[in-house]
Amino acid sequence: DCWLLQRSIATLPLRVRAQTANAQAIAEYLAAHPAVEVVHYPGLPSHAGHALARRQMPGGFGAMLSFQVRGGRETALAVAGKVAVFTRATSLGGVESLIEHRASVEGPHTTTPQNLLRMSVGLEHADDLIADFAQALEQVVTDCLAHEYSLWRTCRFGERRVTRRAPPSWSPTALTKSLYPLSAAIMLA
Repeated sequence: DCWLLQRSIATLPLRVRAQTANAQAIAEYLAAHPAVEVVHYPGLPSHAGHALARRQMPGGFGAMLSFQVRGGRETALAVAGKVAVFTRATSLGGVESLIEHRASVEGPHTTTPQNLLRMSVGLEHADDLIADFAQALEQVVTDCLAHEYSLWRTCRFGERRVTRRAPPSWSPTALTKSLYPLSAAIMLA
């Protein structure tokens, strides 16, 4: 087992540097996305501990970050379920990118927000990881808008059935209204 450590320790600084750069790029992308409520990453100037982290972490801010999506538990689980490059797993520090819904792991009495996703960023190309989030968030928003539209049609035209069903605990109204003024326009048209 020691020979594996000896073989891989030589490239550890390069791997950590690449993972840190990837995490920074993803954090910046997510912070600008309208479907994301907040990103928890000390590399962002908006983070409460950013000034301290800059002094203590001159080589970068690490490969761990979390973010909260607009919406609740079901929205977060939907995003985690739609990413393709990230693996859904609870682990830290590997070379592959991982994502988890932390509240599910901690159990029913957790104080972790239900809309929080945590990730350990790996060595995949940052553009691939960002594209993965872009498609996952887009799918969730599109599903949400489609659900809102089907509810609107049911109320407006008295249709007997809703063609798209969301889980009973999912309430996408706040998500769609906060993301796109278009959804409010569709519902009022």
